[in-house]
Amino acid sequence: MEDAKSIIKSYFSKEFDNHLEYRFMYALRNYAQHHSIPVHRFSSSGRRIDMGADSLLEFSMEYAAQKDLLEEDKEFNKKVLSEIQDRVDLKAATRCYIESISNVHESARSLIINNVQKSRFLFEEAEDEYRQVYSESLVDLCACKMDGARVIESVSLSLDWDDVRIKLQKRNPKLVNLRKRYVTGKV
Repeated sequence: MEDAKSIIKSYFSKEFDNHLEYRFMYALRNYAQHHSIPVHRFSSSGRRIDMGADSLLEFSMEYAAQKDLLEEDKEFNKKVLSEIQDRVDLKAATRCYIESISNVHESARSLIINNVQKSRFLFEEAEDEYRQVYSESLVDLCACKMDGARVIESVSLSLDWDDVRIKLQKRNPKLVNLRKRYVTGKV
């Protein structure tokens, strides 16, 4: 089996190949880091919404990158430039990009889940063995590199970080159709 690093790289490549917005945001990130501000056009608007006896003011903002300004950067990816429209809606492109990153995360999680679960099981098993031998409560387990009876190196072992991983994974599931959703404050 290939190593996990190359497999995960292939997940990024798949998103890059399948989604123009991913390719664009990838190129735009480099542009923002090395050349200029990526927001070339900003507009805001407001309108009054009639609500019977009351009315509300609704405001919106639009952000865009302009192709002609990106073309001035000789290092901007030429293939991506040939694929984009004259103006790129940065909110929509960002939603697609984040969805692609979420796809990679979900695929990476699936790739390592068996090893992660097996490791957690082995750790829990070691804790249980400790408790069977020693009646006092478990404070900490360590993995030690030994030279005979002398400890050369030790590292604390705990499931605390894995518990955090589990909580984060539950709180951050795969984002599906993010490109078709947005937040609004409409009443």
